[in-house]
Amino acid sequence: MGGFWAAVAMAEVSLPAPLTPGVVKGLLLRHLRYWASKPDTFYADGTLNIGFCFPNMYVSEDYNSPQSPYWCMKTFCMMTLPASHSFWKIEEEPLPSTTDIRLEVALLKQPRQILVNSGNHHFLLSSGQYCAWPLKATEAKYAKLAYSSTFGFSVPTGPLIQQMAPDSTLALSEDEGETWKVRWKSEQSEMSTVDFMGGGEGLSEIGSEKVPTLISKWKPSRTSNVQVKTILIPPTKRWPDWHIRVHDVTAPEGSDLGLMAVEGGFAIYGRKKRDGLALLPLLWSDVDSSGEISAEGVSTSTSSALVVSSAGASGVRNIKFSSSGGKVEVTGDVLKPDANTNLMVSRTLIPTITVAVVPEKKGGDLSVKLVTAVFAVGAGKLDAGEIRRRWEDLPIIQTRGEVGEAGDCIVLWGSSLRSEIRVPHFRGLCPKSTQTLSAFKYNVFVIASKENRILINVSRKSPMPWYKAIYLGSTF
Repeated sequence: MGGFWAAVAMAEVSLPAPLTPGVVKGLLLRHLRYWASKPDTFYADGTLNIGFCFPNMYVSEDYNSPQSPYWCMKTFCMMTLPASHSFWKIEEEPLPSTTDIRLEVALLKQPRQILVNSGNHHFLLSSGQYCAWPLKATEAKYAKLAYSSTFGFSVPTGPLIQQMAPDSTLALSEDEGETWKVRWKSEQSEMSTVDFMGGGEGLSEIGSEKVPTLISKWKPSRTSNVQVKTILIPPTKRWPDWHIRVHDVTAPEGSDLGLMAVEGGFAIYGRKKRDGLALLPLLWSDVDSSGEISAEGVSTSTSSALVVSSAGASGVRNIKFSSSGGKVEVTGDVLKPDANTNLMVSRTLIPTITVAVVPEKKGGDLSVKLVTAVFAVGAGKLDAGEIRRRWEDLPIIQTRGEVGEAGDCIVLWGSSLRSEIRVPHFRGLCPKSTQTLSAFKYNVFVIASKENRILINVSRKSPMPWYKAIYLGSTF
């Protein structure tokens, strides 16, 4: 992109607002400063190396050569401008925000991707993208579930899980962990929405945020009988540092050795800032010499894994899982992948959730639903105390038949799960009446109808406070 902005300046192209010449100059100069802060992009003799932020042949392609990195020289085409040109005199400007809302989520319909800027992290969720060409590590470069401009992404160096470096993807094994497969080609991809419901102090303040989702159906390989449906849900204003992944994994004819799955968060620099040694267990109570709370380390539990380092924080938490046809074991772990698998730094750690399914009987059907919340914050965005608070504030996900407690939640509903309640079920209900729907076996307390949408309160035993009503997305 540096070459693009340089070409805009050189050709004196007038761009639409807010891309003024000063903004363009700022984009270009910040780009140059960023790469000037990465000395490892150069060999000892001063020539550019093949890699990204450091020499790395694992990320290279067959067509690369020693002159490939010198495509970067396009960034200096604005040097053809004379010294008297206004480009050299105008002040560089920051990139203006297009909204007053800190969280920005944009659905990109053509590539079927979701772009997210939370203020603390900038990343992309991806659904059906893949590259059919025989490129190296194409499944890592094109088909991961998410890509981060802060943490980069990782490429495999071998078939073992630590060599696969499964950041931002779901890795599956049908041979007890001997070999692993991740998403490459999606058989089907689509876009949909889910609803986030937040409580307010009055009916007019009941929050309703419709969030775009990406849905893909894929198989780990052509010969595998395992099928996966993945739903990607971007952050909401209530939980701006989390995105959600829902995986329905089925093996219609079972698997003799069962199934193993590893859900990876974002790969993050995994060494101490002071001495470069391995990170120790995370102690939130650590205090540095200035008296401020600081934190570096790793933390794991049976359902979570978190890494906090000088690069920021990256973690995953298993929200829920269900299974049939087998015994399931879920554990949180911090995976140490091979060196030089990541584009940004040579030594990383990947927070993971590992799921092992042992079949109850040979040849029986297996199915697992895994719901994972993925947490990420870039370096210098939040202090350790705030990172801890947000990490412990876990998103609430509820699906059909599970709505029961008051509070904010993301409702998986409608076309995302293909399980809408039909309109006739709601007809005849009057405000504040009590009915029971057989599909839910819950009491339904109708609060009000507004703009052809019905606001209802659902509870197993007693009605929730009306201002905590949950909207289930049906219309008249």
